[in-house]
Amino acid sequence: LVAALADEHAPVRAAAATAIGRSGGAGIDGGPRRVAELLLEVASREADADPVMRHALATALARAVPVPTLAAMDADSLVRASEAARVVLAVALRQRAMIRVGEDVPADGPRHHDRTAAGEALAAMLEDPAASVRVRAEAARAIYDAHLGAAEPFSPGGPASTPAEDAPFTRLARVLDAVDTSALAIEPIVRRAVEANLRLGTSDAADRLTRFAARPEVPALWRILALERLEAWAGGDRRERVWGHWIPRPTRTTEAVEA
Repeated sequence: LVAALADEHAPVRAAAATAIGRSGGAGIDGGPRRVAELLLEVASREADADPVMRHALATALARAVPVPTLAAMDADSLVRASEAARVVLAVALRQRAMIRVGEDVPADGPRHHDRTAAGEALAAMLEDPAASVRVRAEAARAIYDAHLGAAEPFSPGGPASTPAEDAPFTRLARVLDAVDTSALAIEPIVRRAVEANLRLGTSDAADRLTRFAARPEVPALWRILALERLEAWAGGDRRERVWGHWIPRPTRTTEAVEA
């Protein structure tokens, strides 16, 4: 399988990556770390040119490599030097972190620990000034879509607590203070950061949306979105604006917005 990763035919290389993932990297000397290195090396060469290969590599990483090892790979010099490899790594972390609606994730269980490790690695990518917009966009997608560090969004009574200040979801919300909205690929970050502030529901989050809406250099589309989400602060509109999910939220006062 390792030799097939270098085959001259792209479908063979993609099939080899898929097989490595399904086998859990069995038989590859060096363990999970070596498996991750092999797959990310291929990603650095060709994941940008072939979306099928990019998907195969990310899925193989998610299946064959434990989350702590995946998280540690972002410090690898090969990965840091390749935008394509970091994108694949972020997608793999997202796959490992995703939960199903209603899935129970005990606080002391392995899934919780995996999600915590994945969230920390993705938040670091999101805040990395050296990371490209593509890498930060994939990190933002993963944090928001997997609810990393967020209160459980689908419980009947709505979120019962506010995420901690260092939680990935809170760090995503804070990105709105410094995001450069001139980049063409910024949409996944801005849309999720705006929605994260609404879901946080704190006075700091309301202030952040207000500041963002008042920035004259921000395109009107994003300023209007921020104002619309402030208008929904009290809980009238409970359909979030990224995926269209209905997310129950506790009734709030408008004091934070009015202030």
